[in-house]
Amino acid sequence: MDFDAFHHQRPHIADNIMTEWESLQEWLTPDVSVTRYARLLAINSSELEEVFLLGGDSLPRIVRVGFFSGAIDRVSHGPPGGSLSIIEILKDMNRCLSYLSGTVLPANALTQENIRTLHGELMKSSQIGYTHLDGEEVAYLNTIGAYRRRLVTTDLTSPDAPEDEPAKIVQYARYQEIEHHMENFLAMANRQLAGAQLKRGDPTAFALAAWIHYNLAIIHPFTDGNGRVIRVIASLPLLKAGFPPINIRHREKPKYLNALNTAAQTFDLGPLANLIASEMRESIRYLRSIPPPSPDDSQWKTNIHDGETRIVL
Repeated sequence: MDFDAFHHQRPHIADNIMTEWESLQEWLTPDVSVTRYARLLAINSSELEEVFLLGGDSLPRIVRVGFFSGAIDRVSHGPPGGSLSIIEILKDMNRCLSYLSGTVLPANALTQENIRTLHGELMKSSQIGYTHLDGEEVAYLNTIGAYRRRLVTTDLTSPDAPEDEPAKIVQYARYQEIEHHMENFLAMANRQLAGAQLKRGDPTAFALAAWIHYNLAIIHPFTDGNGRVIRVIASLPLLKAGFPPINIRHREKPKYLNALNTAAQTFDLGPLANLIASEMRESIRYLRSIPPPSPDDSQWKTNIHDGETRIVL
């Protein structure tokens, strides 16, 4: 649906976010600030989708030193490959963000090829996915960098719902129509991005990000990785306005899903735009709480081979 069909208020904290973001860059330098934000996002975005869940001091260590398995303190939940697989997943997200800022951002238009490439970078280490069926973990093959070729649904039924309450099943666009839906969406998105002429700190970027997110979410173009790649793509107007990309923590998942549902039911992008803004501010403040780089960081810059099979001769 077109941007003008939605109610879209501007987050009142947008000015404060830009001030805090610029202050962080002055303190850490722009390069360190951007690098640390990307590391934080890589972790939070995968945890939001429960690709893995880290514990202990894993988060601050990885944010400080980078993608080393030695920086992982504890894995509460994760892929069969262990810490090394998690590190590869994080590196994939980092490449995805680099492609967005280095290739997509400077261009005048977002293309289907851009979107497929972003997904291919994001999912490079996730060609085998896992789902639970009748209490067992079942592996399946992901198609990366290509639109899905099957029906995808999401069950939003609460585990506490009464047995006689109808299930809440979301069915996304039919896979036969994805190419057509994406063509229409990109025509609208490129028109809106060009017409907005976003300046640095423009709060309209948050409403546009929410609108892009909502439209891609209802199409759900890929078999897996939709949430992560959609948040990356929806970050484009924010980057154009000088803000960092979308980052939402696992603890805010109920608010996140409710905001998307509100957009679907009432055509109001306000809750989603406000959540994106408030979570961006929390991300910046979290980074502010982590000390600058120091020689002590080197103790975590190791890779532990905890997920490899070896043949001993």
